[in-house]
Amino acid sequence: MMRIFVASASRETKNEAYNKLAEDIGLYIADGFHTYVFGGCVSGFMGRIYNVVRKRNEFCKIIAPGVEAYKDQIIQLAMKDPEAKCSISPTVNDRKNKIIENSDVLIFIVGGIGTLDELFSCIESKRAGEHDKPILIVNIDGYYDCLLGMLEKIYIEGFASQSNREVYTVCNSFAELKVELDKIANK
Repeated sequence: MMRIFVASASRETKNEAYNKLAEDIGLYIADGFHTYVFGGCVSGFMGRIYNVVRKRNEFCKIIAPGVEAYKDQIIQLAMKDPEAKCSISPTVNDRKNKIIENSDVLIFIVGGIGTLDELFSCIESKRAGEHDKPILIVNIDGYYDCLLGMLEKIYIEGFASQSNREVYTVCNSFAELKVELDKIANK
């Protein structure tokens, strides 16, 4: 069993590909009795994955490191699910460190500024040797195309080593993500 962090939006969308991805990830976590690590927001994709996990498998563990600025959401989750391991960090950086500490794999799906901040923090801390957790970027419907293009420009211009591509893995579908997760689970 793995502790799977999923960075994602705390907002809803009408894009069915994004919604299906969140549901598929929730089913993967629940069916494998994995632990779901997330930001603790019970709305958006975070909430969608949480609800799938809880509905499908009440025995899955939930870890929700939140941050002081959004403590009301963590309190709401703790009241809704007393079995969840909720915590509130004083700073965003402390929260990101708790996420890494409490996870075996770090998945990044569609999200906003917070998701991008978490992604780059995880990439940079891995480059610095602070952890060796797999980082999986799920590029559904080309959501991360511009970001990945910017990273390519950074490599081409020589502002980062080409070897940095090995710090993360890009998956373009849930099927590709599942293959990567299964590899990690079977190590």
